[in-house]
Amino acid sequence: FYPVKKVIQAYPGDELLVVYDKDFKYGHNFYLIGTEEGKENYLNAPELPEEQEEYKEYIPEDIYVYKP
Repeated sequence: FYPVKKVIQAYPGDELLVVYDKDFKYGHNFYLIGTEEGKENYLNAPELPEEQEEYKEYIPEDIYVYKP
């Protein structure tokens, strides 16, 4: 978690949301949601009708790519 150490330390809440992406849908096997608003949006996402589900696309605002 070193690449996102500052995000973790600056997080105002008690619990971070770390999500396992088993299908590598977003290019990594885990991703971290680093804001309370983002966490609430993820956990309480509105249900999409099945025909819209296939068009749902993730557009990241800020992606950090760790390069050792």
